[in-house]
Amino acid sequence: SKATVSVLYCKMTAVLPKHANDMANRSGDELVNGTNRRTHELLANLDAAKKQKIQNERLRNMVLDTEELAHKVHTQTSTAKQKAELCRLHNKSDEMMKEFRHNLSYSHLRKFNISRYMTSCAQEMQVRDLMNPDDSCDTEPLNDLKQAFYEIRKHCKDTFFSEVLDQGAGILDKVSTLLEDSKLKSGDWAALAKPVLGLLKDVMEKGNIRNSLTEEEEKCRRVRFEIEEVGEQQQAAVESGEMSETESLYYRIITMQEALADLTTKKFEIVDDVTDDIFTQPLRKVHEVHSTANTIIHKILQEKESLKKKCEVDLTSLNTEIERVNLEDYNSTKASENAVERLNSAYGENLLQQSSCWLEIEKQEKELAKLSGERVELTKTLIKTLEQEEKRKVEYQHFTQFTMQHKTLLEVTIHNCELAEEITDSLDEFISSHCNAIEKKMRETEREIEELQLEVHHDYLEHFRSMYLTIGDLQYKKEANITALEEKIQVAHMQQEMHMESLNPKAREFSQMKKDLVKNKEELAKQVDLLQEKSVQYIEAFKPTQQALIEAGRPFEHPVETLSKMNESRKHKLIAYQQLVSGEDGDLEGDKRTLEQLRITN
Repeated sequence: SKATVSVLYCKMTAVLPKHANDMANRSGDELVNGTNRRTHELLANLDAAKKQKIQNERLRNMVLDTEELAHKVHTQTSTAKQKAELCRLHNKSDEMMKEFRHNLSYSHLRKFNISRYMTSCAQEMQVRDLMNPDDSCDTEPLNDLKQAFYEIRKHCKDTFFSEVLDQGAGILDKVSTLLEDSKLKSGDWAALAKPVLGLLKDVMEKGNIRNSLTEEEEKCRRVRFEIEEVGEQQQAAVESGEMSETESLYYRIITMQEALADLTTKKFEIVDDVTDDIFTQPLRKVHEVHSTANTIIHKILQEKESLKKKCEVDLTSLNTEIERVNLEDYNSTKASENAVERLNSAYGENLLQQSSCWLEIEKQEKELAKLSGERVELTKTLIKTLEQEEKRKVEYQHFTQFTMQHKTLLEVTIHNCELAEEITDSLDEFISSHCNAIEKKMRETEREIEELQLEVHHDYLEHFRSMYLTIGDLQYKKEANITALEEKIQVAHMQQEMHMESLNPKAREFSQMKKDLVKNKEELAKQVDLLQEKSVQYIEAFKPTQQALIEAGRPFEHPVETLSKMNESRKHKLIAYQQLVSGEDGDLEGDKRTLEQLRITN
């Protein structure tokens, strides 16, 4: 019966090996209870099989005993009473045969052997490896992932990620919908996408690179403002003819410009430190996460594709075997019906022959006994045929039950493999899109860093130009002062010689004057050497910025060239002044116009 087959199937599947880890985790009481339960089931099945076997034997013996008794009557002296008794016995035998046909069963005697059916159907996939229709999907890990993702999306303030976050939300909703129609567990896929969320959150929490330079830029702005104020004071001192104060302000401007250069250098260091935190490390993590995800995704797709192909092959083999067994059952049923029909026909012929024998009972007693013996053999053959047919029907019923259940398992497994592939593809798209967005953000950050570095280089160029021109201006003026002192020394020397020739006491005054002028000249020379060393230091410090601007293709005029042009212009102006004062050129108006042009130019 179907109920018995279901019980046997459940018993066989329960006996199949389970996972080693599950068996290891069971307690002793659970193992004892499971063993007792299976023992009771086996005893119940054995008891049912024993009762069924006894019933079949009883029915078979009743028919055979009746036929043997009829054959015994045939062998005795034939009388009218004997003929009536035989007719009664024949009728009883027919009733017993009907009862035998109706109650004949081998449902408990023929074992429900899954292993044999698996082999005959060429099934490679075991029942424990297939997905059960009664299983339920596990979406809790994916729901946790979605909740974390929506939390990141809710607090996202970077418009750069808005589009990819909207796309990611759609992908996760699609994956959730697919999982609800499956028997799959979402833990592996949730764990696969979780590192991307952590990386995405870290990148979004990074501040703008320009914010790290706010404090230094404010300091630079203050220093520039102070330089401008001191420059205005210097210009006022120059106009007032306070050369000593002018020189002091020159040194003060140089000191502040050096401090501004140090602040600019510190901006380079800050940019380098921030670059590693907001660009280099996140980009490396993106590549690591994406590479790991691709490897796991490839493995999952291969496993599910392999499982799907195996299940499809098994399903094809199962359908082929179902067609073959159905055809065999149809042919066997026809053959059995034909055999039973032939035996029933033989029964009728036998009865007719017995009637003929009764008409000639005296002459045909031996023949009647012989026919009675043949009837006994026919009865045995019929019983054997009916038993074989019942056994075949039970076997076919078992096979049909197995194929229905196993086919359902295969179809559910194939469906879930297809869903797993689609879920994996969707998560691959989710991970790839977010990793690409993060990498794109890192590239944009890299461009911002490069632009910021160029801006800092431009600021440093202006700072260097201001410092170099300031110190160059001071150096030029001190060198001009040295030249003037040399002329005064020469004049003092000439005056000393002239007074010495005439033994004039003023020769001593000019000698002291000459010594003082020489001392002033030496002091100015030391100051010029110090300024020259600072100029060389400024030029060396400017070389990295110079190289960066050249590589970036940003044209600029080197402050050395600018200072050279300024000094050349000054020389021309001084020459024009000297010519005007000495009167070498008679055209005074023309000289004034020339000086005015030089003043406007400078």
